[in-house]
Amino acid sequence: MASTEPGGRSGALEAAHALSGEKSLAELSSEFGVHPTMISTWKQELMERASELFVTDLTAPLADQVGGLRLMSTLAVPSGRR
Repeated sequence: MASTEPGGRSGALEAAHALSGEKSLAELSSEFGVHPTMISTWKQELMERASELFVTDLTAPLADQVGGLRLMSTLAVPSGRR
């Protein structure tokens, strides 16, 4: 989470609790000592960016492997056969 409160907390815990819907924003605000608007902001950010937690860029390692294979095949072929 990009937003932080002055104490340095990221709001991830509060956002997760808000997302669960088990307690109201007022209850969470009282429990965590954070304004309800801040919890709403953290919740919205969590919903918008949650997919980033599970995304991995597989193209970079693949490109490195392909480039390495091309180099190896170039080196393995005798110079008269290229």
